[in-house]
Amino acid sequence: MHRTLKQEATIPPASSLKAQQRKFDAFRKEFNTDRPHEALGMVDPVSVYRSSPREMPEHVGTYDYPAHYLVRRVSRCGTIRVFHNQIFVTQTLNEEYVGLEEVDDGLYDVYFCFYQIGRYELRANRMLDIISRVPTSQTRAELTPRVLPMSLE
Repeated sequence: MHRTLKQEATIPPASSLKAQQRKFDAFRKEFNTDRPHEALGMVDPVSVYRSSPREMPEHVGTYDYPAHYLVRRVSRCGTIRVFHNQIFVTQTLNEEYVGLEEVDDGLYDVYFCFYQIGRYELRANRMLDIISRVPTSQTRAELTPRVLPMSLE
């Protein structure tokens, strides 16, 4: 399916994003309504598709953090206030609640629901993201010089 999508909807690419979206929409319509699929007994997907009877909620409720957490709402600019300090967390969580759990004197693990997203140091008033503390492998970087450009032949 992905190879077919690429061949039919992206080669050559359209001249604008709007035109490219029209190509994708036309491909999706043909793929789902006009083409029979072997995996479906040579019928088109639209004839066997049934929407789910479950309804999605209008709004997902807030997460209940444990009672010992400090709970703060992330502002529209991605910050929270902790002990009169304003600290940037992330704009991804705008208007969501995060929980801070003290793990040492002035050191807090920051959570969104049950996912640890960082660590806050009160004295330095800085946020350490969890990614910077994850060890990374150097293997890919070490292999880079060995990669040769593809031949133009």
